[in-house]
Amino acid sequence: MSYLQPDNESVLQDFHAWVAKSCVKGTLGPTGDVNCLFLPLPKLESYFSDTTRLRRILRALFGNNSPVHSSAIQRKCPKVFAILLSIGKGRFISHFIQHDSICDPILPFINRPLHFPQDSNDPNFFASFFNKQWMFCAAEFKNNEIGVRLENECILPIILKKPLASGNSGETHRIMLHSAYNFLEAKGASDKDPSGRFADTYVLKTYSGAKAEKYYRSEVEAFRKLMSSSMPVPNMITFYGSFVQNETFNIILEYADKGTLEDYFRTEAPPMDSLDIIKFWRGLFGVIQPLQKIHSVRSADSEEPQIFQGWHQDVKPANILVKSCNRVSPYEYEFKLADLGLSHFRAVVNGQQDISDRDTRGTHTYGAPECYRSDEFLATSRIEVKQNVDVWSLGCIYSEAATWVVQGWKGLQAYRLARLLETSSMNFDGGDCFHNGEAVLATVINVPEKLKDFIRPSDHVTKPVLELMVREMLEDAVGRPTAIQLWRKASRILREAEKNCTRPNADQLSRAHPKHSIKEGSQPSLPSDPHTPPYSPTTPYQNGPSTQPSSSQKARRIPSDPRSQPPPTFGDFHRQHSPEPMEEGDEERQHPPNRDNPRRARKTTELRNHTPPSLHNEGEVDDDQFDETTSLVPYGPYTNTTLPRIPRQYYTSASHDSFQNQALTEAGFANEGAYRNSTGSFHNPPSRKPTQQTIPEGIPGRYSVHLPKNNSHQLPPPPPTSGSRKAPANKRRPPLLPVATALQWKNDKKNRVKGTHLPDDQFLFDLNHRDHVFLIDDSTSMQDHWAEVQTLFSLLAYMVKDSDPDGIELYFTILPSKYREKHVTNLLKRVKERFPYGDSDVKSRLWTILQDYQTKLHHQNAPKSIWGKHTAPKPPRPLNLYILTDGVWQPDCDASMPIQYLVEKLEELKLPDGQVGIEFISFGNDKTGLERMERLDSELNLKRDIVDTEPSNGNVWKMLLGAINKWFDDDEEKKAISPVQAGSPTTIPSEDVFE
Repeated sequence: MSYLQPDNESVLQDFHAWVAKSCVKGTLGPTGDVNCLFLPLPKLESYFSDTTRLRRILRALFGNNSPVHSSAIQRKCPKVFAILLSIGKGRFISHFIQHDSICDPILPFINRPLHFPQDSNDPNFFASFFNKQWMFCAAEFKNNEIGVRLENECILPIILKKPLASGNSGETHRIMLHSAYNFLEAKGASDKDPSGRFADTYVLKTYSGAKAEKYYRSEVEAFRKLMSSSMPVPNMITFYGSFVQNETFNIILEYADKGTLEDYFRTEAPPMDSLDIIKFWRGLFGVIQPLQKIHSVRSADSEEPQIFQGWHQDVKPANILVKSCNRVSPYEYEFKLADLGLSHFRAVVNGQQDISDRDTRGTHTYGAPECYRSDEFLATSRIEVKQNVDVWSLGCIYSEAATWVVQGWKGLQAYRLARLLETSSMNFDGGDCFHNGEAVLATVINVPEKLKDFIRPSDHVTKPVLELMVREMLEDAVGRPTAIQLWRKASRILREAEKNCTRPNADQLSRAHPKHSIKEGSQPSLPSDPHTPPYSPTTPYQNGPSTQPSSSQKARRIPSDPRSQPPPTFGDFHRQHSPEPMEEGDEERQHPPNRDNPRRARKTTELRNHTPPSLHNEGEVDDDQFDETTSLVPYGPYTNTTLPRIPRQYYTSASHDSFQNQALTEAGFANEGAYRNSTGSFHNPPSRKPTQQTIPEGIPGRYSVHLPKNNSHQLPPPPPTSGSRKAPANKRRPPLLPVATALQWKNDKKNRVKGTHLPDDQFLFDLNHRDHVFLIDDSTSMQDHWAEVQTLFSLLAYMVKDSDPDGIELYFTILPSKYREKHVTNLLKRVKERFPYGDSDVKSRLWTILQDYQTKLHHQNAPKSIWGKHTAPKPPRPLNLYILTDGVWQPDCDASMPIQYLVEKLEELKLPDGQVGIEFISFGNDKTGLERMERLDSELNLKRDIVDTEPSNGNVWKMLLGAINKWFDDDEEKKAISPVQAGSPTTIPSEDVFE
């Protein structure tokens, strides 16, 4: 029998083509890129499950008298058969099928098996088989497999890989496994990720280098001990297993989608509602549980369970991970302790209590004083420490968390800087740690005293945490509580807070989502307090400078109840001690109302003397011809807790006082609020009569008014901004701009056609100085509309591109990336490159965008600081969000919750109407999708109407202004002005017709 495979047969050509098309990319080793091809087993089994196809392949190999039955291949060796076909040895399947020792269950073959056949014409038969088998034998990831050793050639089914962090203890990547090879969790398990949004997503931690095996074994051993107990450890990041490959040591861990506690502090706004504050602290108290388990682990490995006492030794914000668990409110996220790379355990012998063990040199900033090594001798010595070094570290974190709750991110930065200044002033090389080498810093001691009068009335947790927990946690080693004692105190604090918490009634719950509605009202900033002295970071609070006000200070007005005011943000030293207080009305003189709102503040002459945005002169260069990439600046000045080195002039001053003042006024981090009125809150501008506006002469349009030359008329004011949305019977209809007309204008303008004019272009002024954000639904159901999406997005973005100084932002509902560009061409390229696929969770994406904007609002309205001076942040611009969708979202996707929460925030801050507008632009005619958007527009019954809907072939002016201008957002007008009546096409015309 000839063993030459007839690859010229069409059925074999089809097989080779199918393999090339069906392979997916994995990684060759944990450190490799995702570029190594493998064929998923389910695809192969499905291909060979077609008995007719399989018989045709066998007939091509053996003729009509095949010695192999198709069912035997399907049952015993589909992978072996595919490997043989791929290397031109398909006829050898008749030999393999006779020996179970060389069938699929034994793959991959590391050494030549006993029954592996010989080919006299090919001495490299086994080598060819060995090299090809890896394409069909990707590694399987199974739960609790520890220390599995994988061959160097083994392909890992990691189909997506993104770096997260790197450090001395290893590199971490976010990975996605191919579902066919993921056996880490029970299929269909929904307790950790009910939405399935992060299905098959994990963290791969890779140790490499000289001490790789040491750190790896330490962490694996710690997890193994914790797993040996009968109950799972709550609030501990889940350990799924480990493996060794290519001299790297790897651990597979649970993925926390919200990053670290440090990321959380930086990106989330502090809770203000009573319930939200309780939820936040309850979540953070959860970290006590895994700490207690580490401190006392009962092994279940033997009949006589052995007790181990452990040390984490690296408790810090970067090692507390945050997971949303499909919850919308950020205050309900789970906080999980992670990174056991420096942990260590000792067995308890003969009832031994309070044992000590070697210090493993963990966190410096959050480390206890007894871990500090002040000289070279101590740096090389073995230091014994007790388990409560972890309690100290957690106390430091709770001190910072309390500061964040009261002061926000800017205040937390200033608190860290104040510690740095104090350690620098005493020539102590401690950085921004919490001690001076022996005892807690005065800065840290004074935190409860400094914050207590500024804690929100709705906050019944933070003050007890500082006074009853943190104070003891930062005692010397003898006086610190155990983790069990901390847990009991935390539970009592939460119970008392719940008793004092004002709970919403049933009517309130029916009108606003209970998880997100804010019950406590607005939060203005505190006026200047004459009794707050300049803060001394080097002097304990009880021995600090006199707090008696000077004669000039006594003349200032003092608030009757400072606790009723919100706290100042850290860093506002200058404002608290300005020479003259702000009198009533001063805020209007210093910050004229509406200076950033051209819609209300512009004069009549502005319409005559200024060209509307996007209407360039004919000789101007268009951005579609000359593009530049806009760089994105990372949020905040730092990406981790590392603080800058203090300049020498901060600690070489002639006197201590001069050092104090210079440091606090020049090195503050937190920003001042931009609106410095008597309450410090965002305020509505004083009521003004409608601005007289001149209608540009002879503007064509269905509803425009043609006036004689030099005849000026006042435009009718828009309808009231509150109350009923029903339009008056005699109200004039808003202008109509069909999509076709707008596209023609855009095309003429780009081609510099003389006389190009946009009907009713004065409305472009209303879009000026706003943030313009587009959210495009890129789910499978949008495939039929994708060409229309590109056309409409290009048009709308072109019209508003000059209205947003920072550039337009673009999001997709499924693709996690965010883009910001000043040039439409670059953004349109992103849309064209995107292929719609998957199911959209609009609620989650909408929450991300709106929460980011709320964070900006919170920072703008941040309370004043007690630590130092800071510069005033720019007030966030009003926001226009355009959502292009067909409404076909995931089942039970309720997009109303993030909208409700945003409205509560706008009400609380007393921001003007039009601050935020959300426009749903609908594609297609899916009944459920259209009903969803209509409900968001008309049936939420919120205190503010910030949502509007318009079909993609409707009025372009309404798409741009409907959510911020009541004249355009009117339910009655929807019936009166239909796109078909106005002459608009039923589908968006392609731009090609105008080229």
